[in-house]
Amino acid sequence: MDLQLAGRLVAVTGAGAGIGRAAALQLAAEGARLLLASRDPGRLEALAAQAREAGAPEVTVVAADLTTTDGVAALSAAAARHAPLWGLLACVGSTPIGTFDEIDDTAWQAAFTTKFLGSVRVMRAAAALMRGGDGGRIVLVAGNAARDAPPGMVTSTAINAALDGLVASAGRFFAPHGIGVAGLHPGPTRTGRYTALLAHRAATAGVDEATAAATLDAQIPAGHPAEPADVAAAAAYLLSPRAAHLVATSITVDGGQTR
Repeated sequence: MDLQLAGRLVAVTGAGAGIGRAAALQLAAEGARLLLASRDPGRLEALAAQAREAGAPEVTVVAADLTTTDGVAALSAAAARHAPLWGLLACVGSTPIGTFDEIDDTAWQAAFTTKFLGSVRVMRAAAALMRGGDGGRIVLVAGNAARDAPPGMVTSTAINAALDGLVASAGRFFAPHGIGVAGLHPGPTRTGRYTALLAHRAATAGVDEATAAATLDAQIPAGHPAEPADVAAAAAYLLSPRAAHLVATSITVDGGQTR
């Protein structure tokens, strides 16, 4: 299927690794122009070279901390220089792993500031560039903890549920302006986050990580975690004009874990 992304400018935050990186390469294969943001300039430059090889006609990188207003301003300025901006894939940080008793006020504040407020800020910046133009797509990456609610991921459950609500409300607000807002909830995915989750589960249960992995896999009907490319394919579709009527809602990519 032609996703009709060729030549369209799409910004990807959190592009340095994991799902953001995989999504950037998927979008490059679709012929999208890319604006890639991450804190790590070395990773960005390496990814930019790979994205060009994969088919991206233009790649711009912004090394910035998007949990700060200055970082978001830098991303917005770069997008304005290469306008029009069509899409935003917001992979904005992660939240601490731990149970309710393990998470203190500092960790809660960091989780909210990084993932929730960070997503709000990049969405606001992208929407400002899209309004009055030919429309566009904004996709927020949250996580299936919003619905699965595992005890060891209490901050993810709370923040991702809040992002789910943000997608619903902001999606209905922006739809009349031709801007489609959708959410993406990955389940366990083979990234650095997955490695950290297994370490926490193993330590909590007093087992080795192989046993923890087997236990987690048994909870996934598909029998194994997703690969970043699995989630990236869904992200590319959600960012495309083909998904024009998919607004104010989220889709889950987790092998059936949360039905």
